[in-house]
Amino acid sequence: MSRFLVVLALLSFSCNRDQLTRPFGACTGFSAGQPASLEGRLHYDTGAPAAGLKITLDGNVQVETDAGGQFVFPALETGVHTLQSTGISGEMQIAQGRNYVDFPVPTYSTSGWAAGRVLDACTGRPIAGAKVGNDSNFTTTAADGTFNKFSCCNTSLGETVSANGYATFNYGSNGRIFQHTKVVDYLLQRAK
Repeated sequence: MSRFLVVLALLSFSCNRDQLTRPFGACTGFSAGQPASLEGRLHYDTGAPAAGLKITLDGNVQVETDAGGQFVFPALETGVHTLQSTGISGEMQIAQGRNYVDFPVPTYSTSGWAAGRVLDACTGRPIAGAKVGNDSNFTTTAADGTFNKFSCCNTSLGETVSANGYATFNYGSNGRIFQHTKVVDYLLQRAK
């Protein structure tokens, strides 16, 4: 078999395998070592900007939010990155190019938030209009794929994620949310 056919077969196979457990290195949006950036906004439950908060990425790179709660990490590589700030922690799946997030900072002592994005498992592109949660308690992603879901009283985060044109996936329990924002990115595969 010629080298061209082997490469073509690998490319056609790569976006069809289980991207939910191994999303990186197989598809273009998550190819290892590709240039990426992360920018976003932190805000309080009231909607007011969270100005002057330090955000740490991967335990060592730190930026501070401006007066509008905005921040930028301009030079990253694709892959999984950890993010921490006052009341916020979790892992993000950074795709090639610009990545945008919108996170609430909890102010109530008995509540928390789940926040993150729903992304295409192969391209890393945000999915607008995805439903995160169950039939009685869900939120829908914005045009940029972001979501913020309020969680009251130390509840468990177990989500089903669905979107038109994508296979529905149940992520099970991701732990309890109490007095903080849990950062969670979800990947969906295109429906076959």
